[in-house]
This record gives sequence, C-alpha cells and structure tokens, in this order.
Amino acid sequence: MIVLRRERGGTRDIFRSYQVMIDGEMAAKLERGQTVTLPIPADPHEIFVRIDLCRSPSVEVDARPGQ
Repeated sequence: MIVLRRERGGTRDIFRSYQVMIDGEMAAKLERGQTVTLPIPADPHEIFVRIDLCRSPSVEVDARPGQ
C-alpha cells in the first residue's frame, strides 16, 4: 500500500490536480490538500506524479507482502 499527500498551502497549481503514475499507468488524481491511499501488489514499482508535460523524479518501490 502506498500513501501520498499533497499539501494544502501555497499557490502553485492551486486549481489543478496531479496524476499519480504507477508503472506508467495513471493510478489516481491528487488534488490540493488531499491524501490518497493506493493498494499495490507485492513487486517492484516505479512511481511518480505528473502535470501536463512536467513530472517528478521517479521513485523505485519494492513492495513486500504485508507492508
């Protein structure tokens, strides 16, 4: 399971959502001030967020059963 949180403060992208990408597929949209919890199978995964043509650096997660 992975938990992502987007802070409420600031003015950057105030009215726009970020796309949460897991292994190249959109898994959720993350709004300002929102927390999303996503179940992921036990395997290695590449996770990043994007908006328009911009994206965050990728994070490699090796999910284990029960984590």
